[in-house]
Amino acid sequence: MYIRLESNPSYAAQNFLLDGITAEATIYGFPKHTPFAFFLYDDVQEIKGGIKGSNFYGSLYIDYIYIDPLLREQGYGRILLEKAESWALDQHCTFATLTTMNFEAKNFYLKCGYTIEFEQKGYMNDASMIYFRKNLTETEPNLGQSLA
Repeated sequence: MYIRLESNPSYAAQNFLLDGITAEATIYGFPKHTPFAFFLYDDVQEIKGGIKGSNFYGSLYIDYIYIDPLLREQGYGRILLEKAESWALDQHCTFATLTTMNFEAKNFYLKCGYTIEFEQKGYMNDASMIYFRKNLTETEPNLGQSLA
């Protein structure tokens, strides 16, 4: 046996880890991890933005959301977020969660109804990571705080 650093691991290698974790979670009654993505295309079928995440044990977990800088402030980010939230409700998710750095899209997520659960400090250049949450159903208590 040996250990090797892979700075750009293949999707197959990453999925090996995820599949192993979710297979063990099914023993405890959790469903398999279900990934999704929505992409924004221009007229020539070039990707200009998108959102990627998963149904992670009954929650919408958003990994990435990105919009080409030339297309920002036009509502595409909100539309992608709403598409993901709608997909999550179809998957019976009760809440959504995501992270962003304090210098990125904090105000955008607050405007979209997300609340701050906590902020982790200590990153380079005095940056911090903000953990957001949004309830998708009325039965899930809102545990975050809004710091508008």
